[in-house]
Amino acid sequence: MLKATRIASGMYQGPCPLSTDQVRAHRFTVLAFCAMEIQPMLPGHLQRGLDVLYVPLNDSYADPMTDAEWELARGAGKEVARLTAHGGRSLVTCAAGLNRSGVVNAIAMHYRFGCSGPEAVAQIRATRGANALSNPSFERRLAKLPRRR
Repeated sequence: MLKATRIASGMYQGPCPLSTDQVRAHRFTVLAFCAMEIQPMLPGHLQRGLDVLYVPLNDSYADPMTDAEWELARGAGKEVARLTAHGGRSLVTCAAGLNRSGVVNAIAMHYRFGCSGPEAVAQIRATRGANALSNPSFERRLAKLPRRR
């Protein structure tokens, strides 16, 4: 059973799926792996018709997000926004489906819908629960994203 939830039109967030059958059954066209410890390399035949993004991020509360990690997350968020803007369906994952997947989806929402970082955080928490995006480093970075016009 897929434990992902819809956070916005065409955008889903959750823990890493158990199988590619789950990805296909839900007609996802974009799959992003955001947990640095879960970066499965899918065989080519399983990637047909699927954009796979590898976004290895650290979720340590002791080590703040680095500028390089932020740029990686920002690039992935822009790509998710682009790929879902015209009917694509994304599943952005991490170990628990809360923090690392949340930061990438919040950035995607910023670029796709124009919402501010805090607005995106609120939307993700409304769908994934109060523990989503609880990493203070991620929250500080997202707080700086202004509303886009």
